[in-house]
Amino acid sequence: MIIQLVMVLVCQNEAGIIEKLYKLVPCENEDLLNITLRLLLNLSFDADVRSKMIKVGMLPRLVSILCMSPTTRHLTISSLSV
Repeated sequence: MIIQLVMVLVCQNEAGIIEKLYKLVPCENEDLLNITLRLLLNLSFDADVRSKMIKVGMLPRLVSILCMSPTTRHLTISSLSV
């Protein structure tokens, strides 16, 4: 339900959701980071959203997470491979 709402907001480009998620990557709370990475993975299937992620500088932040825990590393690799 929450992811569907976020997708609607992203499609309407009202919420500035990518900019808000940018502030959460990376974060010290592993659960929050995990959820954020999963959301970014889902959003990355949209070409416009991927472009927005690149424009705001999300890629260097995702790459920096590769040195973190195996769980976040797996999710980050999944996000980068789309």
